[in-house]
Parts: sequence; structure tokens; C-alpha cells
Amino acid sequence: MKKAMLFLATLLLSNSMMVSASSFPVTGINTVETFLNDATYFNGYTELNSLDFTGKYRVTAIGYEAGNTNQVEFKSDGNVKFTTANTNQFGKWKTLNFNAAAKNAFFTDTVNGPTDIALDPFDINVNGTNGSNYFRVFELTADSNLLTYLNHQIILEAGTIIVGFGDGLGDGDFDDLILALKPVPVPAALFLFAPALLGFLGLRRRKATV
Repeated sequence: MKKAMLFLATLLLSNSMMVSASSFPVTGINTVETFLNDATYFNGYTELNSLDFTGKYRVTAIGYEAGNTNQVEFKSDGNVKFTTANTNQFGKWKTLNFNAAAKNAFFTDTVNGPTDIALDPFDINVNGTNGSNYFRVFELTADSNLLTYLNHQIILEAGTIIVGFGDGLGDGDFDDLILALKPVPVPAALFLFAPALLGFLGLRRRKATV
């Protein structure tokens, strides 16, 4: 009897997870703000006017609405990291170092263009390839709910950056591909080690001059 009840509970749980995974918010998004305002997923955000990305970030895709295939690369070399043609990777974190040579988040609409639109630096006052024509950028002010529709289910912590990409064709939805980014923290040990290292180097230099 216990085995039968355990099997039934496992079956119900797996069915509920399948329903969640199938409810991927695509046509229901309408705009990136509609998505962020949906309490099913999010609990607060603020919009940013500019942001200069530096250092390493963990990046994943969390949604899209466009019928066209949209994608993002971390270098304009054809190595696609996330694409709306295959959402299996959505919710899986990948690392992008904005400080590395030629590294950025490059967005492309493969049907109508534009192609290789760089996210960084972002400034709404700059019209052009990295301005308000193509991106809206937000920061979560509270943790999200568990995003159960993703193949790799995640909770986005407060402080996570949300980027809504639009193709610049005038619909103003900025939901053709939606990314989440969070900076990779510098290990605390590095802050403790750096002063000691500087002191050691200074001591050696002083001894060399005696």
C-alpha cells in the first residue's frame, strides 16, 4: 500500500512539473514590462537608464515573444549561446567576461535584422547600435519566484539585471529575447590577500634599496 501511494505521489509530481515546463511564456508576454509585472514570476524591479558592464557575469535566457529566431552570442563569431529556436538552454547559466577582448553580448534577429548588436555599454541617451533603439535594462529589487517554466528552473535574486532586446522595428516591446545577468562576485579571500601582497612587495623593494 505504501509503495502504491509513493508511486502515485511521484506520478502526480512529475505531471505537475511537465505542466509547468510546458507553460513557457511566449505569446503571453506582450512586452518586457508585462512580463516583469506578472506576479507569477516577479516581485519588483526598477528600470536603469545606463549601465557599463565590467568583469564577469553569469548569463541566461529567461523568455521571448518574437516569432522570428533571435539569438545572442558572447563574441560575434557565430558561436550562439542562446536562441529562441531552442529553449532547452534557457535557465542554464553561462559565464561572460566583458573585460575580455572582443567579448560582449551580441544580439541578432536572424530574419529581419539587426545583427550583432552589442549590449555594452548601455545608455538610453545614445541612439544607435547600443542605445534605446534595441534594449531596455532593469534590475530586480526583490527575488523572483521559482521560474518553473524553464527547463533549468531558477530563482533570480534581487540585484539581477534583466535585459529586454528589441529588433528596433518600432513595436517597442523589447521582448524578442530576454536575458538575466548577475555579476560573478570577487572571492573575499582576494581582498584579504591583496593588501598582504602589496605590503610584501613594498618590503622587498625597501630591502633592495638599502
